[in-house]
Amino acid sequence: EIIADDLLPALQLMVASITDPGYREEAVREYKNDISADMNRLRHRLGGAMQYVEEFLWGNDPRFGVPTEEELLVFTADDVKAWLDDHLSSSYIELSLVGDFDLDDAVPDILSTFGALPERDAVPIVVGEETREITLPSTPTHQTFTYENSQIDKASSVVAFPIPHIEQDMSENRRMQILADVLSNRLYDRIREELGDSYSPYAMEEASQVFRRGVIYAESEGESSVTTKTSKHMIEIAQFIASTLDDDEFF
Repeated sequence: EIIADDLLPALQLMVASITDPGYREEAVREYKNDISADMNRLRHRLGGAMQYVEEFLWGNDPRFGVPTEEELLVFTADDVKAWLDDHLSSSYIELSLVGDFDLDDAVPDILSTFGALPERDAVPIVVGEETREITLPSTPTHQTFTYENSQIDKASSVVAFPIPHIEQDMSENRRMQILADVLSNRLYDRIREELGDSYSPYAMEEASQVFRRGVIYAESEGESSVTTKTSKHMIEIAQFIASTLDDDEFF
């Protein structure tokens, strides 16, 4: 995010990161020094437990999972270089500029930076169907994830509902987003206003264009003693939402 006058140096910096990426050993050392503290935070915070919830909702696919500390420590700068070099040097690039700028002024800056790069692939990489497949958890099912903290009684109820992934037509996805918004409002009315069991329960739609996976999930954070009760309320609200919608909820 920049002001319009800084567009050229911003483009130059972006191109420099593509043509001359820094694979430095000091960066690897700093990364490895942080791993132990990061893993400790995962073990002792609710947010850490939620990482494992997310992993579960991706069908325990290791691409979206939480690696062990030992697995993270083996990586080197050469590994990063091997992963990125071909993509940085020749893969397809799509550049988007959004905001308050003059297109006539921007075009020469783009041509002198991204336009000056050597010829690259003209189309994006095709992701194979096998790579796109995600094996979602069988439903209905129930899982409990814990973290180590004896000082603060904080827990979260999460209820997830599978939905279609995104194809080319975005209209279905927009309908799902509206449905999640309506569900959020109803969760707020019941769980916060009526029950007082959570400060900010909400629902969110999450669907992928790349992977064959879509989910609407509802979450309510509160004391551990109410998680079972709030989960039941979230399921009940969602089950009857389609048959009880009214026009006022769309405004």
